[in-house]
Amino acid sequence: MLLFLCVVAASLACSDAAKLSAEQRKDLQGKSFNNAWLLFTDNQTHYLLYRSVENDTGYGGFKQCANMSFKMCWDSSLKLWYNFYYRGIYTNDVYPTLHLWIQVNSSGEHRDLVKFTYPFQRNQVLLQLLFTDYETCFVLQQVDNEALQVWMIHST
Repeated sequence: MLLFLCVVAASLACSDAAKLSAEQRKDLQGKSFNNAWLLFTDNQTHYLLYRSVENDTGYGGFKQCANMSFKMCWDSSLKLWYNFYYRGIYTNDVYPTLHLWIQVNSSGEHRDLVKFTYPFQRNQVLLQLLFTDYETCFVLQQVDNEALQVWMIHST
């Protein structure tokens, strides 16, 4: 019975993010500075401002103007679907937009961990959310090599 309740809770967790009122979301955000679930389930566009040298080649090399925007949330897996853009990105008529998959933890002690699956890499990248104020910016650090990313938040 407990297992069933856990499965149901996990399947509803992502859809519950969309059901949070603005006041509830603001209250939860005020209690945490690194909750990836609260950050990435909000309808926002994020613009990459800085990436450390360690991250440069793995993140498209010299590509500038990277941004990602929230598209939808897959309820059962806690996977988020983001549109992903950067200048000079390869697209075609079949795939006019590339997508970034983000998997977050909605509960437990690792709410600051997030997995990115980039369109040009097969392996997932594990990142830790170091800080966010949920309104202006957030800082991610890649777990395996400590590469940093600083993103600006633009609410839509």
